[in-house]
Amino acid sequence: MAQGERGIPFNGLIITEEGYGVQKMKVQVKGRSRHTVSDKQGRFGLTDVPKDATLQFSYKKIRFELPVNGRRSMRVILVDGSVKGVEESQELIDTGYSYVKRREQSSNSGVI
Repeated sequence: MAQGERGIPFNGLIITEEGYGVQKMKVQVKGRSRHTVSDKQGRFGLTDVPKDATLQFSYKKIRFELPVNGRRSMRVILVDGSVKGVEESQELIDTGYSYVKRREQSSNSGVI
């Protein structure tokens, strides 16, 4: 990890095509043990995600990987358990730091 990348938030949203959040989806950077889980609205937050990383998503029988490709946020749209679309969201970037910080502070298990 580059020297200037410490503490940089990466925020995401996992939703269905109808706009409902996907809750309890496990999200982790491939090759790392630390992970997070999406909340009721489908939001998740991580820190220090390398720009060339791959994120792994899993929930029950649904499993997929998505490259970060330099993004600082990721909105994932699922249809019947498959990825329909992935985009970067300025809204998630703008509100992201406070969300990741709150998730890290409320996580007693050190999951994030």
